Amino acid sequence: DGWKYLMSLGVSQGVVLFISFFFLEKGLKLNPSIRCAVIGIKAGFPIFILHSIGSVFTVGNSFLLGFFVSPEIVAYFSSAEKIARTAAMTLDPIRTAMFPRLSKSITMDLSATRSSTTRVALVMVLIGIFLSLVLVLAAPLIITILFGSAFSPAVACLRILGLLPVVLAVNGSFGVLWILPRGKEKSCIPILSGAIMITIVLSYILAPNFAALGMSWAVLSAEVFVATAFFWIFIRDVSA
Repeated sequence: DGWKYLMSLGVSQGVVLFISFFFLEKGLKLNPSIRCAVIGIKAGFPIFILHSIGSVFTVGNSFLLGFFVSPEIVAYFSSAEKIARTAAMTLDPIRTAMFPRLSKSITMDLSATRSSTTRVALVMVLIGIFLSLVLVLAAPLIITILFGSAFSPAVACLRILGLLPVVLAVNGSFGVLWILPRGKEKSCIPILSGAIMITIVLSYILAPNFAALGMSWAVLSAEVFVATAFFWIFIRDVSA
C-alpha cells in the first residue's frame, strides 16, 4: 500500500499546483516561454538546494543513528524528534503570513523591515519558549499519551529535543524572514552544509556511547549552530 500513499501525495500536490497556476495566470496574464522558464530555474536553484539540504538535515537523523544503535533505540529518538519538530511547526503560519509582507517592504523601506523582523522574531521566540517549556516539563505525560509507557526511554530524548521549538523559532525568524527576502539565500547553503557536518561528526562521537541521548545532543547542537549563524547575519546587516 506504500505506492497508494505516494500516489495520493503526488496527485494532491499536482491538483494544488494546477489550481495555483490557474489563479496566477488569471490575475497576472502570464506569457510563459522557454527563456522565462530557464531564467526562473536559474533564479530558484539556490532555493532548491536549500530545501534539499534542509530535507537531508531534518529527515536523515534517524537513518544516521541507525548505523550505531539498534532499531529500538532509533524508535525512541525518532518519536521524540517528531514531537519536537511538529510542535515547532505551529510557528509556520506566522512565518508564512509574514514572508510576502517582509519581502515586499524590504525593497521599499529597509529600516522599517528591520523593525518588523525584530518584532516578529520576538513573538516567535516567545511562543517557541512556551512550546519548549511544555515539551520539557510535560515530556513523560506527552510520551505516555502518544506512544505508551513502553516508550518511556524517549522521555529523556524529548527533554533535550524539546528545546528545538525555540531554536527553530530563531532559524525561521532570521533565516526565512530576513536572509531570503534580502536575496542572500546562497549564504545559507554553507551554513546548512556545516550543520550537516556537525550532526555527522557529533553523532559519530556521541551515539556509540550515549545512543539516542547522544544523537539528541548532536541534532540540537547543529540547530543551535544554524540559529547562531542566521542571527549573526541579521546583526551584521543591521549594524552595516
